[in-house]
Amino acid sequence: MTILFSTITRKPNRYSVVCEAAPKKKADSAAKRARQAKKRQIYNKAKKFQVKTRMKVVLEALDVLRKKPDAQAKEIYQLRN
Repeated sequence: MTILFSTITRKPNRYSVVCEAAPKKKADSAAKRARQAKKRQIYNKAKKFQVKTRMKVVLEALDVLRKKPDAQAKEIYQLRN
């Protein structure tokens, strides 16, 4: 915060001191939004990748179970890992 001082003379031998507080310049909101968007983009991309990988594992396991003529219930429940 910047403080500016100035003196004002009203009458001889009488002075007034005026203080004005100038706030610091705020960060550019557009730059902040861009940083936040980049952060969200990285997070969302990682989540999508995790979901796609898990879907691929489950679908491959289902294909194996479909090819088995005698699939047991225990094998089906193991796909939830």
